[in-house]
Amino acid sequence: MKVKINDELKEIAENSKIIDILEAEEIIEPVAVDVFVNGEKVNFEDYESFKLKEGDEIEIVYLFASG
Repeated sequence: MKVKINDELKEIAENSKIIDILEAEEIIEPVAVDVFVNGEKVNFEDYESFKLKEGDEIEIVYLFASG
């Protein structure tokens, strides 16, 4: 199925979850990003259970701390 990830159209497997996308994008620390699906923030605790659908728009935002 097709989804947009950070404004780039990509083909992903049916029944993919957010954690699958993060692994495919080589994000090794999922806790270090916020994920939005269709403009709604998904809680970190839901990354392994949140199923994506055809046409979803996913934004992965890296979190940075400064001191």
